[in-house]
Amino acid sequence: MANFRYLTGRALTLWKRSRLVADVLARRLLFRLLASPQVLSLNESLSAKPLSPKLTDKLVVLAPHSDDESIGCGGLLAQFAGQLSVVCLTNGAKGDPTLPRAVLIETREQELRAAMQLAGVRQVSFLGVEDQTLGEDQQRFAQLDLSFADWIFIPNFLDQHPDHKAVTTQLQVLLRERGYQPNLKIAFYEIWGTLPVWNAYVELTPELWQQKQAMIACFKSQIKHIDYASRIHGLHVYRGIAVGKGAVEAYLVLDVEDFLAIA
Repeated sequence: MANFRYLTGRALTLWKRSRLVADVLARRLLFRLLASPQVLSLNESLSAKPLSPKLTDKLVVLAPHSDDESIGCGGLLAQFAGQLSVVCLTNGAKGDPTLPRAVLIETREQELRAAMQLAGVRQVSFLGVEDQTLGEDQQRFAQLDLSFADWIFIPNFLDQHPDHKAVTTQLQVLLRERGYQPNLKIAFYEIWGTLPVWNAYVELTPELWQQKQAMIACFKSQIKHIDYASRIHGLHVYRGIAVGKGAVEAYLVLDVEDFLAIA
């Protein structure tokens, strides 16, 4: 319980520092999430468990930008590649100011395809929303058909990037308008910000971490600015303390009804 209070305190500190318009939505989501009986119930354990979809489940990872999927859930991608698809939502055109726009868009698409080949993921698609405008383009987001999915993985709604936050609000609108599988699970993953609460994980064995590291290395246009592999590995090792593992990817999994209720 003390650990949970600490995580909640850290999340609220982040909330107080937020000033972007997108952060206003994240603040509301945070308070509703922390008020959710499914999260705070005294009858429910907060200890994380291995993420274990059924063999017949269909998993979809929504990545705001090419590389988010590998940084946030590369272990998941490699472990469940055969039942998983990836959708890159934006064109990533603002990800490297040193490259011409058209070249960068093509480069980032090729980088994602290369990483997914290493993971064994065959189903990759690109929505093509203009970079950093995901929250403004409901029409393009509405083109997605996720009605078949049993699991949808999206960035932590507290992530400090407007496109990352926008996935939550856009997905809520889409699910209400287009429908969803009755047992749909929504799972938040970590990239730029840590989850205040998490209840599931994918263990990163040394072999799986090496595979994930190789996937991240495909994004040369991005890692020349930031060493994402070493930094995300630090988070994975830290998360592993709570479950007695060397390193894990942490996830917050919600039933779709709970996900929609925090809007």
